[in-house]
Amino acid sequence: MHRLSARDLRRSRPHLTAVRSVWTALVIGWLIVGIESTPVYVERAPLWSGEYVADGLVATVLAGGLLVWAVPRVTLGVTAALGVVGGLLDPVTGHLWWWIGTAAAVLLAFVLVRDAQSRPRGDVVVPSSDVPFDRSWAAPADHHRWLGWAGIALAAVAALAALIVHQVQAADVAAFEARASRVTVPLSGVEVRDDLTYLTVTIDGVDREFEDPWYDESLAVGRSVEVLVDGDGRAVLAGAGQDDPSWLLGVAAALPLAGVAAWGRFLAPARRRRRLVQRGAPGTTGSRRVQRRPRPRTARRRRLARAGADRSRRAHGPRPGRP
Repeated sequence: MHRLSARDLRRSRPHLTAVRSVWTALVIGWLIVGIESTPVYVERAPLWSGEYVADGLVATVLAGGLLVWAVPRVTLGVTAALGVVGGLLDPVTGHLWWWIGTAAAVLLAFVLVRDAQSRPRGDVVVPSSDVPFDRSWAAPADHHRWLGWAGIALAAVAALAALIVHQVQAADVAAFEARASRVTVPLSGVEVRDDLTYLTVTIDGVDREFEDPWYDESLAVGRSVEVLVDGDGRAVLAGAGQDDPSWLLGVAAALPLAGVAAWGRFLAPARRRRRLVQRGAPGTTGSRRVQRRPRPRTARRRRLARAGADRSRRAHGPRPGRP
């Protein structure tokens, strides 16, 4: 019979907590660095351009900071791939994408190496059973199966809905920008309400108010801004004020990870248990004999050893051949 050694236990799952914590901290730091390095007056990327898709995938990386606690290996693998895709699609912020992709690949390699070191390699020591799995001790509760399939279905439907909503919003934004004209007008008012700055411009005698998309405290009355306006009276600030539905692409890409999390939480354990009952399981890695270094015999240890030997002689008499 093989037994788990202390080394095997250390190399099992406890290391995942550290990996998850490190990854969540890295994602938060990556977001902060990206925000700080973004210019104040940045224009939204053209619809369906490489930069536009990369901007949407930011939401996927942020969701991975949470989903790593449910499916760490899949999340790290997907983020490593996203780092390559984002680096190729967006040359402006490509260094940030390569950075987060490399970090995900390194952590994934670490997890896989630890998994390989702790994987059982012994002979089959848990025999298979003739008892049907559904009636065995290993069968999970029925509601686990339903929760797993419901989670997968919900994630698939939500991902499809996010794509449809994105298509609708992107088509509306494209139609507006195609018929709108860009005009430069001075600010006629700057007002702060509820910690938000609102900008007012006058176009064709009509005052229009916008929320400041740049968070620029230097904006003042009289400063010129560019506005997109169409014949129907719809107007938006050009640049950062333009509608940007790219985040829906990132949500649609992250929802399949939620489906994988539902699979791993409710359905995958049942499959592993079924395999255990029907085919048996391999033994764990055999424990190795550790050559312990003899501790130095200090004066206190020598006194305790002599005292123990004296008590043994008084109780049982001297050993044969010894006085």
